[in-house]
Amino acid sequence: MATFARDLAVTARALTGTTESGARRHGVGRYLPALFADRFALMGGLDRDEVLAHLAACRTFEDAGWAAFWSALAEEQIGRADAVLARASAPSIEALLAAEPGEAAGVIDRVLGPAAATWADSRGRRTGADDADEADDADDATQGLRAVVRAITYLFAAGWPGLTPHRLAAYRRSRDLFELVLHGLADRLDVDVEVLLVDDPTPGVATGPDGRPAQVRATAVLPRAGRPLPGVLVTNGLEGTVQELLLPLIRHRDRGLAVVGVEMPGTYLHPGPLSPASLAAYTAVVDRLAADPRLDPDRLGAVGFSLGATWSTRLAAEEPRVRAAVSNGGFYDRSLRPVAAWGMPEIMLTTLAEVTGARHPLDLVRRLRRLALLDLAERVDVPLLVVNGADDTLADARDSRDLAEAAPLGELLLYPGDDHCAMGHYDDWLAHTVDWLAARLDAQPPGRG
Repeated sequence: MATFARDLAVTARALTGTTESGARRHGVGRYLPALFADRFALMGGLDRDEVLAHLAACRTFEDAGWAAFWSALAEEQIGRADAVLARASAPSIEALLAAEPGEAAGVIDRVLGPAAATWADSRGRRTGADDADEADDADDATQGLRAVVRAITYLFAAGWPGLTPHRLAAYRRSRDLFELVLHGLADRLDVDVEVLLVDDPTPGVATGPDGRPAQVRATAVLPRAGRPLPGVLVTNGLEGTVQELLLPLIRHRDRGLAVVGVEMPGTYLHPGPLSPASLAAYTAVVDRLAADPRLDPDRLGAVGFSLGATWSTRLAAEEPRVRAAVSNGGFYDRSLRPVAAWGMPEIMLTTLAEVTGARHPLDLVRRLRRLALLDLAERVDVPLLVVNGADDTLADARDSRDLAEAAPLGELLLYPGDDHCAMGHYDDWLAHTVDWLAARLDAQPPGRG
């Protein structure tokens, strides 16, 4: 009954355009997806109750106010990191972001690098804030690195779900800080990090506003193995970022998989609108990966989360170079019907409209229906792992069951009592996904020949 009442209130606010007034009275938390607190707590190593308190304190979805609230929390964390850097006679975070990349990476390596391996190997724990991080005797490298990761997370929250000026500015800052840290820790983690810019051939978005070809931006993390590696394209959903994708996967860098994060077309700085034609953007990235001598073109895979699972499934069906795929929390059919709008927060509906280029609600329905995978799933002739929570509150979990059944080589990993993308079992399904891909792409740990 409580869930029905919440869904009714959220839907009524969305239909009447009064979510903002509700947020000003009650805080934004009740008008967000149920898993919002979980995903940000997990990404930043934050205490979930602390995130819930922030959601109660934030009283607006308006661009400037929303971005300012979360950015202020990020700047507190940057201040903590700056204190660590100052004790090491190193420049501030702001100075490092403006410095030459090699110089900045060297400072991060020197000051924060000693904590890199321990931090990376503890990623994904769902116990909230790490007690050691709060202890007075925590070493400077640990405190500084975790403060930076929390700043990245809060800036991602400030940029969520993108597409407005202040949010996009916060998104850029989160991405730049993430890339600064990732490049700086690369040697300590024994990986190569590279930002790949690939021309986007998608019809209608092939030329950017400056007349140059629009580009897909991908971030690659490649274990140093001395031989071609299997490559896995990983993409997220409506409002996820590369940093959210790659931070947890760093823990699994020793499995011999090169991971390439790509944000979904139509989101953040990627040109839209999102449509079935957007597959061309992913295919262009596959082209780039297949041509990279560090990767084995015969051992490529794809992973998609939430609406991004549409694209990993499409790649499995239509791109012969993709030999295995994972669909986590995917939208197959039922979740793309009008009835799926019940309980959907207004901010998610407006973001869907902007990302797809819909002009009115009926147009949004039509555009979403074009993304359905009904007949396509039967053409997936490679192994397909389908993951989700059985009690998904954002998509219809029956879509996951139907997709696994329709795909000839489909496998289903469904967690009873869990929500969208099985966030409550994050450690378990992420490890299972990496093991599953490693087995099907014949990956070997970097130290093995």
